[in-house]
Amino acid sequence: MKQSTTEPSPASPSPKESIDWSNYKRKIEARIGGNLIDLTELKVMGYEELANSLERLGRFVNVKRSLLIASKKDGISVRFYTDRNVYFISAKLGKHWHVDGAFGLSGDGYLGAMVTCRTPEAGEWWNRGRDLADGAYSSRTLEHILLDIIGYEIEPLADWITEK
Repeated sequence: MKQSTTEPSPASPSPKESIDWSNYKRKIEARIGGNLIDLTELKVMGYEELANSLERLGRFVNVKRSLLIASKKDGISVRFYTDRNVYFISAKLGKHWHVDGAFGLSGDGYLGAMVTCRTPEAGEWWNRGRDLADGAYSSRTLEHILLDIIGYEIEPLADWITEK
C-alpha cells in the first residue's frame, strides 16, 4: 500500500525527535581522519585558487552539500560521491598556485586524486580503485584530475550504435 505523502517515512526521524548532528560530524571526522571545513575555511588556509575552482562546480550541484572537505596535518582532502564511486582529491599547499600549465611533480606543493568503487564487483570482497592524475599544486593538474573523473564516469554506448 502506498504511504500518504503527509505521513513521515518510518525510516526518517519524526520532527519531534532531536538529532545530535555534532555526533554525526565527529563520526565522519574520525572516519576521514581530519576536521571538516567549508570552502570559506579552505580559502583562509591558503587554498583560495582550489576553493574557487571547486565553487565553479556549483553551477550544477550544491557544493556545500556535495563535498566533504577535511583539514589534515599534512594538507587537505576533498571527498565526493557518484552513484558508483567515491573520489578523493588530496592537496598540499605549495608556495604558489601554478597557472602557467605546470604539470608533474616540481616540488612546489601537491595535488592528486584517487577513485574507489562504492561496492565490490560480483564475487569479490574488495572495492576496486585506481590512482588518477597527480602533480604539482596547479590549475593544469586540477584540469587533468577533472578530465580523469569525467573519463572514469562516462558509460560506453551500446554495441549496436557503434557497429558499422
